[in-house]
Amino acid sequence: MNSNVKHPILMVLAIVFGLIIIGAIMSPSEAQKEQAFDKEEVIVMSSVELSNEYDDNNAAFYAKYTNKKIEMTGSIDDISESFITFDGKLGSRIDCHPSDMSSFLNFRKGDRTTVVGRIKKGIFAPELRNCKLKK
Repeated sequence: MNSNVKHPILMVLAIVFGLIIIGAIMSPSEAQKEQAFDKEEVIVMSSVELSNEYDDNNAAFYAKYTNKKIEMTGSIDDISESFITFDGKLGSRIDCHPSDMSSFLNFRKGDRTTVVGRIKKGIFAPELRNCKLKK
């Protein structure tokens, strides 16, 4: 390979490597993200209240709640390997996608609990992402 070509390639690789290192140093740690999340204002609602608002006008629901921190209390309607479905208005539901499913292993259908997470748009229902049991 021509030495004139080697140097620009090495320079590009050095820049890319440097940017990766800077990004790793500058990005917040998980502990910092957790602290920031804990300090955010929380909206407290039941799963039925959330599903009622969704059913009344889902466009307004997502405009109001997307990426908001929600503390939701409700009865568990279903538990799968990757998410928990909470009861809502008849035929409606709110899905909770936990960051750690192991904290939900002892729950059964019909149990009531409170979770905290962020609302995201789901395919079939609103989703509470990275939800955790309330401390």
